Amino acid sequence: MGFLAQSRLTTRILLWVVVAAGLVFFVVTVVTVLHGRDQMYQAAKKDATRSVSRNLAAISEALWDYDTAALNATLGGLVQSGSIIRAEVHDLNRQVSESERADNQTKPDTQWEIPILGPDRSKQIGVLKISESYSELRDVVARNLAIELLAELAKIVGLAALLFIIVYRLVTRHLQSLARDVSSLVPNDAPTPITLNRKDRHDELDTLVASINRFRNERAEVENALLRDIAERKQVEATLHKAESDLSEALQIAQLAHWQYNAVTQEFTLNDRYYLLLRTSANEVGGYHLRADDFFDRLLSAEDRSAFLTFLKEAAQGLPSELYQTETHTLCADGEARLMLVRCKVELSDERKAVRLKGTVQDVTERRREQEALRATQSELARVTHLSTIGQMTASISHEVNQPLAAIVANANAGLRFLRAERPDLCEVGEALTRIVDEGHRAGQVVQSIRSMFKKDSQLRSQVDVNQIIQEVFALVRDDLQGQRIQVQTQLSKKIPKVSGVHIQLQQVIFNLFTNAIEAMASTRGRAHVLRVSSEHREADDVLITVEDSGSGIDPKNADHIFNPFFTTKSHGMGMGLSICRSIVEAHQGRLFMSPAANGGTMFKITLPADEHIS
Repeated sequence: MGFLAQSRLTTRILLWVVVAAGLVFFVVTVVTVLHGRDQMYQAAKKDATRSVSRNLAAISEALWDYDTAALNATLGGLVQSGSIIRAEVHDLNRQVSESERADNQTKPDTQWEIPILGPDRSKQIGVLKISESYSELRDVVARNLAIELLAELAKIVGLAALLFIIVYRLVTRHLQSLARDVSSLVPNDAPTPITLNRKDRHDELDTLVASINRFRNERAEVENALLRDIAERKQVEATLHKAESDLSEALQIAQLAHWQYNAVTQEFTLNDRYYLLLRTSANEVGGYHLRADDFFDRLLSAEDRSAFLTFLKEAAQGLPSELYQTETHTLCADGEARLMLVRCKVELSDERKAVRLKGTVQDVTERRREQEALRATQSELARVTHLSTIGQMTASISHEVNQPLAAIVANANAGLRFLRAERPDLCEVGEALTRIVDEGHRAGQVVQSIRSMFKKDSQLRSQVDVNQIIQEVFALVRDDLQGQRIQVQTQLSKKIPKVSGVHIQLQQVIFNLFTNAIEAMASTRGRAHVLRVSSEHREADDVLITVEDSGSGIDPKNADHIFNPFFTTKSHGMGMGLSICRSIVEAHQGRLFMSPAANGGTMFKITLPADEHIS
C-alpha cells in the first residue's frame, strides 16, 4: 500500500470510507443490541412475575400458619435464579421472613410489592416485597455488543478495502496522473494537451480533461492580454505618479492642503500637507480617512461646526462649474485655532447627485491679522483725520463768530461809557446800539453760512430701491462679516415697490443696524453667528425691512431706552446711532422698532410707505 503515501486523495477516500461505514455499522449494531437488551429485561421481568405467582399460594398458607421454615424455603427458591435477588414477607405488623442471594453484591434496580391474602381470599394478611437486579443481563449485553462490533468491524475493513480498490482503479490513479501533469505546467510556456493513459471511454474524466485543456488555452490568451494590460497600467501609473508629484509640489509651493468629502459614506480624506498645517500627523489624529463626526470633533472649533456643515450642504447642492469657498477655524495640536480658507467643487454622479466634494485649504491667519491691523490703522487714521477736521472747523467757526462778538462787546462798552458821562450822549448810545444790532445780524449770517456748508443736492428725495440699498450695505460690511465668521441669510422680495426718500440717509440707517448686529454677535460665544435680512411688500401697502441677529439680545430693562439720545450699552458708544436712525425713518413717514428674536438675539424692523402713498 505504498501508493497511500503518494496520494493524499487516496488516503482521504479510504479514511472517509472506513469512518462512514464504521459509523453506520456502529449505530445499527448499538441500536440492535439495545433493542435486544430491552427485550431481555422484559423477559426477565415476566419470569420474575410468573415465579412469584406460582409460589404466592404457598407463601400465603405458610404465613397464615406462621410456618417460618416453609416461608424461608419458598423465598430461598425465588432468589436462586433469575433477576430476583431479595424477597421479604411482612405481616400487618412486622417482618416475618426474608431471603436474598448469597453472592449478591449489587444494589437492586427495581422493587415492587404484592399483597398476600388469606386462604379464604377474604382479607389481606401480609405483603411480599421483591427486589430485582439486571446486572447479569447487562454483562451479557456488553459481551454480545463487543462480539458483534468486532464482527462488524471486520466486515467494514473488508468492504472498505474492496471499495477502495475499485475507486482507485477507476478514478484516483487517473486523478493522480492529471494532478502531476497540471502541477508540472510552467507559466508562459506553450500549452500542450493533457491525456490520460487509459482507453477512451467518454466519461466524466474525459470531460474534465477536455475542460482543463480548454481552460489552459483560454488562460494563456488571458495571461497575454493581462501582461499587456499590466504594461499599459504601469505606464499610466508612472504618468499619474508624475502628475501627482507635480500637483503635490505645486500645492506645497502655494502652501495649499488637499481635502475630499465623500457625500455617500460621509468620510473626509486629508493629505499630509493638511496635517502639517495643523502641526500634527495622520497617525496622531486617526489616519488619512476620518468619519465626519470625528473630523468635526477633532479638527474644527466648536463655534464653526454648524456653519461648516451648512457650507458642505450648500456646496453639495450646487453646480460642478461653480467654485465654493468659506472661512473656518481649525484646531491645531497645540490648541491654537487657525483661520483656514476652504475652497471646493462638487462632483456629481450619473443621476446628478453629489457624490464627492474636492478642494483645497489655505492658512490665512496671518493674512487676516495683517488685514485687521491695516483696517485698525485706517480706522485710527480716519479718526485722527476726523478729529483734525473737527479742530479745523472749530477754529474756523470760532474765528468767524469771534469777530462780530468782539465788535458787539466793544460797542456795548462804548454805549455804557456814553451813558455814565455827566451829560449822557444819547445819540452816541443809539449809534452804539445800532452797531450792536448790525454785528448780531452779522453773527447770525456766519452761523447760517456754516449750516449751509452741510447742505448738498444729495439730500433731495428720490425713488429708492430698498433691496439695492441692502446690497450696497452688504458690500460695505463684507469684510466685517467674514472676519466675525457670520453667516448671512437673505430673503429679499423681488416684487417690492420703491419708496420715496433720501438714498444716503436710508443707507446710513441700514448700515447702522448691520454694524450693531455685527458688534452684538462679536461678543457672543457658543452659538452660530447668523445675520438674517429680509424685505417684503405688506398688504398695508408699505415696505417692511427686517434685520435679525443671533447675539445675546437686549436686556428687557433697557428695551424702552435704546432709542433715547445718549443712551448706550457699549463701552465705546455715544448713544446717538439708534436715535438718529429713528429720526431719519420717522422723517420718511415710517417706523423703526425693536423686538426679541426667537433665537435669543435682537430683531429690528423698519416700515416705509410705498412711493405713491407718501404725501
